[in-house]
Amino acid sequence: MNRTDERPFLEAIFDRYNDDRPRLIYADYLDDTGQYERAELIRVQLALARLGTDDPRRAPLIDRQAELLHCNRAIWIGPLEGLVVGIDFRRGLPDSVSIDASRFLERGQELFDRLQVRRIRLLDVRPVAD
Repeated sequence: MNRTDERPFLEAIFDRYNDDRPRLIYADYLDDTGQYERAELIRVQLALARLGTDDPRRAPLIDRQAELLHCNRAIWIGPLEGLVVGIDFRRGLPDSVSIDASRFLERGQELFDRLQVRRIRLLDVRPVAD
């Protein structure tokens, strides 16, 4: 998928980050474009966010979330390989990344050009902070 096609959906999501409706609209778009597992991850993680910790529906959703991420993570984060150390998905989208501090100083703009995230965790900061 062309990132330009996704931009309006992602902008709506980040403009109303705590509102699930833009995410569900985006999930429908992903279904319409044949990206069923990405759409499913959004719906699964939204359901998990709404359920209590003792809800019996949690276990199968957690299992499905793990399966979706295991099977698709490499594809979904492929464009960031070699740039970030890790990506955490929250409510169906990449929410935070872990990146080496020196790499962030060198290539931070590239990260922002490739991915909209809310949180960045800098690793190995001491060498660049001295």
